[in-house]
Order: sequence, then C-alpha cells, then structure tokens
Amino acid sequence: MLKQPLELLALNSATTQEVLTKLTEIHAKTSESSTKSFRKVPPQFQHMMLIASSQGSVVPCEINDEAKKFFTSPDRVQVQLFLNSRLDSAGIECNVSSALTTLFTYGNLLWSSPISPSGLSCMVISSKEIFNNEALYDGMVLDLSTKYEITKSALNKLTRTKVLFPKDIESVMERLEALLILCDLFFTRSSLLVQNLELFVAKCRQKKLLLKTSNHLDESFIPKLLYSIDDRINKWLNECMRAKTVMETSIELISFTSILTDIQLNRFVCFLPSNIKKISSPVPESNDDVKPIVKKAKTDNQVKNNDMVSEWKLGRNENWNHVFQNKIKEGPKLSCGTYPCLKWHVKGVCYTDCAFRKSHSNLSGSDASKTTEFIKKLREQA
Repeated sequence: MLKQPLELLALNSATTQEVLTKLTEIHAKTSESSTKSFRKVPPQFQHMMLIASSQGSVVPCEINDEAKKFFTSPDRVQVQLFLNSRLDSAGIECNVSSALTTLFTYGNLLWSSPISPSGLSCMVISSKEIFNNEALYDGMVLDLSTKYEITKSALNKLTRTKVLFPKDIESVMERLEALLILCDLFFTRSSLLVQNLELFVAKCRQKKLLLKTSNHLDESFIPKLLYSIDDRINKWLNECMRAKTVMETSIELISFTSILTDIQLNRFVCFLPSNIKKISSPVPESNDDVKPIVKKAKTDNQVKNNDMVSEWKLGRNENWNHVFQNKIKEGPKLSCGTYPCLKWHVKGVCYTDCAFRKSHSNLSGSDASKTTEFIKKLREQA
C-alpha cells in the first residue's frame, strides 16, 4: 500500500514574466557550453522520437527547435521550469514533477513495465488536487526503479509517493491538455500522435456529459480512462523504437476517439494494474468520538516493553508511520525463527497475539547486532 504522504514534487505553476525573461537570458549565455544535448540521449530514444515525429515515410533528420531548447538546458531546475512555464502560459493548472523531468532529459518517455507508469503519462502529471488534499482518491505508486541517475534513497522515497487521480472530468481535461503540450514539445504539431490527441481532447469536450455520466456510474472510470490512453501511447512509442517509418507502427493504437465510441456503446473495458487502488482517509486523530473505539479494539491484550534498548527506541521527533510501519518483514531472521518486532523494540508496546511475539524479549549476541543494523538501515532510508 502507499506508505508516505503525498510529496509535492512539482514546482508551483505561478511563474512570473520576470522568471521567464531571466530564464531566456540564462539560456542564451549557457547553451553553447551546455553538456546536455539531444546527442546525449540514448540512440534508441533518439530513434523513437524521430519516428514518432515523422509523417508517413518521411522521417525528420533532427528534432524540432523547441525540443532542442529543452535538451540543451544547462541544469534540471531550468528544465523543469521550462516545462512548467509552457503549461502555465497555456493556462493549464498542472505541473511536471522533478522526477519526470529527470526522465525526460534522457529522452525516456517510456514506462519500465505496465505497473510502473512513470514516463510520458498524464496519470503522473500533478494537477491542482494535490494542493487541496482533504480526501484521498485512487492512488498509484510511482515506480522509478529502472530509470536513470536515481539514488537508492531517492528511489525509496519515490516508490512510496502517492499520485492522486483527478476526481472530476474537468480535471481530466486539464491533464489531457498538459499531455498534449508535452507531446507537441517532444514531437511536432503535425505528428500523428499530436493530431490524434488534439482530436481526442476536442471530442471529449463535445461529449463531456457522456464522460460525466460514466464517471458517476463507475468510481474507477477516471483511472481506467487515463490508464487506457497512457497505455496506448506507451505501446505505440515502443513500436516506434523498432520501426523504420511511422507507417510500420500500429497507428490504430493512437486513434483515441475509438475509446469514446466504446464508452458510448457500453463496451469500454480496462483492467487496471494492481498498483492502482482505492485508498480511504485515515480516522482523524482529533476526533474524540472515534478515539476510544479505535483504542479499545486491542487494549485487553496489549503488552509493554519495560526494558527497551535506548539506541532502538523511537525518537521524540521521529515519525513511526514514515520510518517503521509495515517494515518488519524486511528485517533479518532471528535465532527464535521470526523477525524482530519493531513495535516491541522501537515503539515499546505490542500485543500478545503478535505474529512476531517470539522476539518479545531482550535480544543478545548476533540477534541484537542484526536488529541494530536493521533499525539503522530503516532510519537512513527514511
């Protein structure tokens, strides 16, 4: 399950004209000395973008000028500002996170697997809901395990990040508009992908009532719709990596209007991957009426550790949920045949029916040293 509060990875969309002017000046001064260019992108990704940008059998010899500006940006912060300023100038209240920016700078617009959509995907574009997170909607793990230059500690944080789906059709349209702008940047306005996506967005606006009705009837409709669109794009771009011309690809994959036809005829089917799931809001800690009920469930069989190891003990400002919750099975096997119970040794309180109760004792020797290393590791990863 998703284990960490939503991280606001995106830059604020309120970009001023002064910032844009300064960015232009910096680009002019540093573009010549920049070490990052399209030539630094892996060859297979270069080929993919050129094929996806082509018209029929005519394949461009280089990417468009706007994409060149992107790949010649001197650092990631400016690259992210470049992307988000494009969205902001179009009046779209969406943002591209720093994680996605890292992938895009290497031309990696693909997912690593069907259950880790972290490339060119409107599902992982951040929209305004993240600033008003009063309730949790469908959440999706952002898995960057196979991507470039992601440190182990950063990876651990990113794979525990919640990505919230929009809750209404208007927000869906915002994400699709943002995706269209990104596709226009990396490919061309005349490319098949951009043309089909532009047509689809226009059709969606015409059939907004149909989409709203479908969303009312199926609480998973929005995740299914966005996943279906992104999955088609991902599969088509994969074909572009191997094709000699765009005509050798399955162009019907990016004929998105067929999705609307299927919805209208009640034959739209999409099987969501396992990492897209419904998550509910936790019980508010300040709710006095609920508190006694929550605590009463296991009060009778609660046991306390009165001889805790000070090195292991939960710190005053340490967050149990963030550092230790649901991590027991990641630990080492002890001589008693089970994992060290973190609730007992770190939190100082557990229950008599605990599955790891055999470790509810003073650990010594190798068991103690293993537990020390395990707890230290979890704290370093947090």
